Amino acid sequence: ESFFRIKCDQIYSLRDDVSIEKASEKHRELEKYLSNFNEKDITIQKATLRLQTHPIVLNLIERNLDDGKKLVLDCLAKAKELKDIELQIMFLYHLTDFLVLEGKLQEYIDISEESLALENQLQKHTPYYHAILQHLIDAYIFKGGNTEKVLQYIDELYNDPTYMIQTYALYLKLLGKPDTDAVIRDEVLKKFEVKDVKELVENFEILGKDLNSNDFYKLLFEGSKAL
Repeated sequence: ESFFRIKCDQIYSLRDDVSIEKASEKHRELEKYLSNFNEKDITIQKATLRLQTHPIVLNLIERNLDDGKKLVLDCLAKAKELKDIELQIMFLYHLTDFLVLEGKLQEYIDISEESLALENQLQKHTPYYHAILQHLIDAYIFKGGNTEKVLQYIDELYNDPTYMIQTYALYLKLLGKPDTDAVIRDEVLKKFEVKDVKELVENFEILGKDLNSNDFYKLLFEGSKAL
C-alpha cells in the first residue's frame, strides 16, 4: 500500500510540475499494475478508487462538469460502501472543486463541513484537513455571518506551527468584513495583545516577513482593508 501511495504522489507531482501527459502515462502504468491483482480484494478496490483522482482532476481542468462530477459521486458512493473515511474525505474535497465552478456556495459549505466532521472522526487528520479549514474560512467570509465559527477555524490553523504564518492575513480578512462585530474584533486584539487594528497590522507585517512575495502582498492587502 505504501508503494502504491508513493506512485500516486508521483502522478500528482508529474501533473503539477511536469506535464499532464507524463502524469497520465504513470496513471496508466498503475492501472495495469493493479489489474494483476484480485479485484475482490478490499485493498485493491481502495487503491483503484484512489487512482480515480487523476481523471477527476483532468475533468476539472477541462471543465467537463457533468462527467467529472458524476465520477466523483460514483467514487464517493463506493468509498462509503467500503466505509473508508479517508477516501470519503478525498472525494468530498474534489466534489467541492466542481461546486465552485457551478457557483453553489451553500452546498460547497455543507460538503466542506461534512468533510470536517469526518476528519474529526480520525485519530490523525488527512492531508486535506488544513485545506478544508481554509475553504470554509474563505466561504463563510464571502457569504457573511458565522464570524464566531470563522474565528474558531482560523484559530485552529494558527495553532499549527506549519500554518501559523498563513493565518495573519485571514485574521485581517475577518476584521475587514463589515459584519464582524466588536466582540470578535476585541477577541482578536486581545489574543495578540494590541490596542487597535493599526497596531495589529504593524505586528503582522513584522511576523509575516518570511512569507513569499504573493502571500505577503495578500497580508498587506487585507491589512489595508481592515484599517
